[in-house]
Amino acid sequence: MHALTGQETAPGPVSTVEQREAPRVALMLRNAKLSIDGKELLCIVRDVSATGVSIRAFHAIPRGKACSIELWEGQRFPIEEAWNTGSEAGYSFSEAKDLDALVHEHGPFPRRPIRIALEMPGVVLCGDSGTQVTIRNISQQGACVESDALWSCSQLVRLQGKGLPDPLHAKIRWQSERLHGLVFE
Repeated sequence: MHALTGQETAPGPVSTVEQREAPRVALMLRNAKLSIDGKELLCIVRDVSATGVSIRAFHAIPRGKACSIELWEGQRFPIEEAWNTGSEAGYSFSEAKDLDALVHEHGPFPRRPIRIALEMPGVVLCGDSGTQVTIRNISQQGACVESDALWSCSQLVRLQGKGLPDPLHAKIRWQSERLHGLVFE
């Protein structure tokens, strides 16, 4: 009803200006790995479409030319920055993707935890002795460390490093030359 005339009025136009090329699907708390110029960051996918993705990070997202995103199944896609507000950013895929496969996690790999590459000093403790190591990558379920030490598979150890919970109990799962795979307990 119009306030002055008392007559029925048609609803006014609603502003629904959509600037995206494709509809987006909101995803809550889906981990992903953002790679920018060789540096890896853990991020959360906020929404995804066939043509792009928006993410939120836990710190400032750097700008860079060589960008890719690794989703929850280990699939890696080249992306290009569309916008960046600091801890949130939007990226476009280099070519359209199958939205159903992205949302429902259909892909060539089984779902696995996101693994972040790094180079961080640490210590592997076995009993009372500690060995200096370099932590090469880490996920919620394990880590890869580099060391000249020899440990037995299934041996219980503790991993220490700046920013890691202490103590972080683990088992040695594999070793190949100087690299050792740990699975967290």
